[in-house]
Amino acid sequence: MPTNKLSLSKLLFDSGLSKKELLDALPLLKVSGEVIGDELEVEVTPDRPDLLGQKGLSKALRAYFTGSDEKLKTNIEPIKVIQDEGTFKQRGYFQGFFVNSVTLDYDDIKRLMGLQEILHRSFCRDRSKASIGIHDAEGISEIRYTVVKGDSLKFVPLGDSREMTPKEILSLTDKGTKYGSLVKDDEFLILVSNKGVMSMPPIINSAYTQVSPSTKKLFVDVEGSDARSVDLITGVMIREMSGYGTISRVMLRKPEGEVLIPQLPEKNYELSVASVSKKLGLSLTGDKVAEALSRMGHCTNLLGEKLDVFTPYYRFDVMGEVDLVEDVMMGLGLKEIVPSIPNTYTIGRRSAVTSLRDKIRERLANLGYVEISMTLLSDKNLQSTVYGKNPINVKNPVSSSYDSLREGLLPDLLQALFLNKKKRMPLKLFEVGPVITKGEGQAIQKITAAAAISDYSVSVEDIQGDLLNVAKRLRLNLNVRPKDLPFAIPGRSAVFDSGWIAEVSPEILLKFNYEFPVVAFEFTATTQFKIDIIQ
Repeated sequence: MPTNKLSLSKLLFDSGLSKKELLDALPLLKVSGEVIGDELEVEVTPDRPDLLGQKGLSKALRAYFTGSDEKLKTNIEPIKVIQDEGTFKQRGYFQGFFVNSVTLDYDDIKRLMGLQEILHRSFCRDRSKASIGIHDAEGISEIRYTVVKGDSLKFVPLGDSREMTPKEILSLTDKGTKYGSLVKDDEFLILVSNKGVMSMPPIINSAYTQVSPSTKKLFVDVEGSDARSVDLITGVMIREMSGYGTISRVMLRKPEGEVLIPQLPEKNYELSVASVSKKLGLSLTGDKVAEALSRMGHCTNLLGEKLDVFTPYYRFDVMGEVDLVEDVMMGLGLKEIVPSIPNTYTIGRRSAVTSLRDKIRERLANLGYVEISMTLLSDKNLQSTVYGKNPINVKNPVSSSYDSLREGLLPDLLQALFLNKKKRMPLKLFEVGPVITKGEGQAIQKITAAAAISDYSVSVEDIQGDLLNVAKRLRLNLNVRPKDLPFAIPGRSAVFDSGWIAEVSPEILLKFNYEFPVVAFEFTATTQFKIDIIQ
């Protein structure tokens, strides 16, 4: 889970709590903390990135103990911000805002930059989905987000004293070397103002917009390829930056017209007091539920036995009634919920499916494979790249990485190999997990097992013995017969009654940016259930 180091003394001052009260209060917000000198190292759950920052956490603590959150007030900045059409080919989602009347010291800057990098590593997926820029905006009257060629201009990158072209930055700076793969072809994204280049997203900022204690006005931009990630990070940054100054939104001029950014929408839900009481096993009044929700940052209107709940812009984790019920529980405090012994008595035991999965996992682990565990939700592009057909799509996915149901485990294994390709060879990975396949108007959930070996030189003969070993443990009759598969080298694959074995095609491997040969097998361990597909 994401962690960050905050100033303990400033957190105590901002929240108005004693050290003991602060440490006792953190678990009430699902935050764990450890004091190290004058710093508090906090660890937050992935659903609350707004609690990672110095100001975000202190605001949440104040709301919890005062019973209400501070309302965000924004202005509209008259400065012109323009997004050119060329940016949509790469990282077309753009948000930005100004922070006026800023008061910063060196420690504040350190905490802000630390938060920026933590968000980059975690929620921005190492800048691949989104990236953040924080700039000194003094004297800026116009900003343009555009695309340039690699040798068309020069600027001084942050942390250096030499002017460089965008191409030179990729090879001559640490950030350029690390994130250069995010640049497509010879088209470089540039954020430029009337005073010069501000940054080259998502690689590096310009030296002239470096933030210092004398900075009185900031411009914060968030751009990326994934709309939800950009919006989430923007909400987190506004929540944090509003603790340092006054937020001003801007009119963004795009090819199709002007739009006010960021939008900062509040989500609205209707919540039944009776439903909350039933789910928590408590007898609650509407006022009690409203008070608990207010402590968690929500605004409420009590309408008889129902509550009209308005969820703030930074609470991306709230998606429905159950999330609000959880917030009611947290707002009340666990001390309000008294444990009780259930009236029924049962004895738990492993299901047959779990026992079967454990047999396969134990055998593959004993053969030297390392287990990975991925989600049933997958990236449609990865699935179709390997299997050559579209999987079952997810309606309203939270991200493009989870927009379909996986129909096989090979794409996840190839992705894991890519992420670990700097490790010592050979790499031997496996997974045992659920997949969903289509058939005769039905979606069929199966438990499948897959394993892969990658080395400088490897062939199907290197893995077939492991397949036979697992089959013997499960008493499977393979009945192997040659068959070309769309993701395999021609003549180097075969199928059997419940699966396949193959040498993966180099063309497929290159689409995963993986350069070493791979052999793999996959088989169905059991079918769990079938359900009709509604067209």
